[in-house]
Amino acid sequence: MNLTHNQIRALELLKTVAEFLEEDTGQLDWQELSALGWRDPVELLLSLVAPAVRLDLSELESTEWLQSAFEDIVYCCLQELVIAVREKHQRALDGWLHLQDTLTKYMLDPGINAEVLHWLLHSITEMGLVPTEEFLAADRVWQTKIFESRIEQVDYHASQDVLSDTLQEMLIDYGIENEYEVYELFFNQLTHLPTSVGEEMIASFLEADNPILHEAAVLFLLHPQEEIRSIVLHLFELGFYAKRLSSRSLRRLITIRNWLQASERRRLDLVVKRLRKMGIGCESSVVADGVSVEKVVASSIDGAGAQTIVTVFKEGEMYRLAGSVFKERFGVIDTWVTTLTERSECENIIARIDNEVFTIDVTPSYIELLLPHFIAINVESGHGISPDVLRWVELLGIECWQPQALNESALIRTWRAKYADKLTDSYVDKRQKNSAKWLGNERFTQGWFEQNDVTTATLGKVLDALRLGENDLPLEQYLCQTLMEPVRDKWLSRFVILTLWAQHCTEKSNIEIEDFLVLALALDEKKQIFDIPLMVAIASDSLANFVNKDDMDDTDLDSGSHVIDADMDASEYTITVAQEVAIENFLVSNTVPENTYNFHKIHGLMYATICAPQLPLPSEWLQVAFAGTLPSEDDPLWNEQLKTLFKYYNNIMIAADAGDSFIPCDLNIEQQGYGYIPLAEWCEGLISGVECTGGLAVWEVSMQEKDREYFKNLLKDAESLARYDGLPFTKKNLPDLNIIDDLLGFMDFMAGKRIRHNFNSTV
Repeated sequence: MNLTHNQIRALELLKTVAEFLEEDTGQLDWQELSALGWRDPVELLLSLVAPAVRLDLSELESTEWLQSAFEDIVYCCLQELVIAVREKHQRALDGWLHLQDTLTKYMLDPGINAEVLHWLLHSITEMGLVPTEEFLAADRVWQTKIFESRIEQVDYHASQDVLSDTLQEMLIDYGIENEYEVYELFFNQLTHLPTSVGEEMIASFLEADNPILHEAAVLFLLHPQEEIRSIVLHLFELGFYAKRLSSRSLRRLITIRNWLQASERRRLDLVVKRLRKMGIGCESSVVADGVSVEKVVASSIDGAGAQTIVTVFKEGEMYRLAGSVFKERFGVIDTWVTTLTERSECENIIARIDNEVFTIDVTPSYIELLLPHFIAINVESGHGISPDVLRWVELLGIECWQPQALNESALIRTWRAKYADKLTDSYVDKRQKNSAKWLGNERFTQGWFEQNDVTTATLGKVLDALRLGENDLPLEQYLCQTLMEPVRDKWLSRFVILTLWAQHCTEKSNIEIEDFLVLALALDEKKQIFDIPLMVAIASDSLANFVNKDDMDDTDLDSGSHVIDADMDASEYTITVAQEVAIENFLVSNTVPENTYNFHKIHGLMYATICAPQLPLPSEWLQVAFAGTLPSEDDPLWNEQLKTLFKYYNNIMIAADAGDSFIPCDLNIEQQGYGYIPLAEWCEGLISGVECTGGLAVWEVSMQEKDREYFKNLLKDAESLARYDGLPFTKKNLPDLNIIDDLLGFMDFMAGKRIRHNFNSTV
């Protein structure tokens, strides 16, 4: 099969990761994939999946670790996508829709590798990505058609005895020991199969003799899909199935009741009332004998408002880990519980977590204090709570939870009174000044800067105001008032929780209650945000991060400003297929001057100007592209195509800033024929871009000496490709096309270097 350039790169990455796994270098994460040249998880995922769904991975020459490498890369991509989708980053939301559209097309392809696609669909739901109704409907039709024989493996219409025996055999075959493992086994099937099958499946659990299956039916009240939860409630409302529930079931229903939405709570209340009338008692004991909490570790809160908490449990002579993430605006997410293992294995896992995020040992009461708060956020946000949260609660020995948000005002009043003698003006001032140094010196401030779509829009306005001289305030004051004041309450809540975190610390560390308390008090007292040193530092880091990632050009030909209006919708700089065809046709039409650059040539030209040591005005490179004569400004067709051209320019700049530049054509030059050679045209445009921005001499001035010869050689190779005459290369004279990747990498570095220099000069 013919592969695109990105698909070839993805398969090479697959082999590289397989070698890493074979050498046992540790768990793969997205940062490592990003360091290997990938910036967008959806792009990598689709580049890898496209060949995988059409061939058997065993056909590739690699190691026995290939399958594990494939799974690890997919999980890394999905995990990164989940995080960005939760934060509602527009690029991720668009990518998630694109991924669903692509997978839907695969479902219609009879030649697809169904096993790979099936595994991928199940991995997506395991990660917690919420599909559109259209995608889920298509998925269920495909799953039913492809795996019809598996659906019929258990005859849900069989006699109760036969059904019970069949399900019991399945539990033995899969080594199922408890109801939580039953949930994990059938969770995806209920997600992807028609609801009628799902209802029969859950009913079969309640009809079976095994009590583990009865308890599993209760857990499906926490399934992320509302229609599944409704099926379970409907069955519990029927007396025939309700009588199959136990005193443990009743206790769990009472606990789960507080975690559901209002309409579901009302239905469940009636079920609980009915069970009590049936004489079913409520189990009083939560924790099994011999289970105790050995250790609790809690991370700091990162820049996205997430805190990781992990608990070590001792059960007899064995140990178990349970952990979760408490995240502002979402609640309790990503909860997990391990199987029983050795103490050393638990310690190794905690050590790996501590390497990734800063953690301290805390008392178990810290969880008991925060869990009701974040469960309340779950209920408010609608972000579902998984059965693993219930399991964690039971291991902790908590009888029942009523969601209850922290009373921040009451906590602050208590602390203010308790530490009144200590919190003198000089003491507070010293603590606040010291906090400004945290971002560069302390691990617990990892990611402490603002980064989301709202921040992008806000900082775009800030930079425009600075460059156009529309602001009379000092930079720090203007930045803090514009960026940090609207999120004052968010940071206040973070420092309240961090104060509690320090208060419940069980180990000697440099973490002190007063460090965070003075910040919480300052924010609560409405102190000017720019008078709080840490807020100024966070604002500055946020601006620096934004400039390094999102510096983009506008459509003013003679303007020095290079930032898209922050109020622009995403469609303002997104290229449609129709626009792409239109601009390509326009560039070769009679409307433009003779010798105007074609699409690939102008792409290479724009890329070079974007990466140049000094960013030229748009009018300068447009003169080169249009042979020295621009069409009339009164021409509506020219004005329309100019907008599209600048969208391309902005997209190229975004990619260069992110270190993710691309060539808009196949790099397999042997297959580009005897006529038009896109790669050669792109290289020719790139060379002209270097020349129109001062030539090699100007570019070399901005480089270190060791890089000058390297860049000169890369340009020579690009010039050789630009002179390609269309005759097929032989094996002897076929150029090493890796030079294109090397060239992109180096020029992206040049672009980032210039942006950072310009930012520092502005500040």
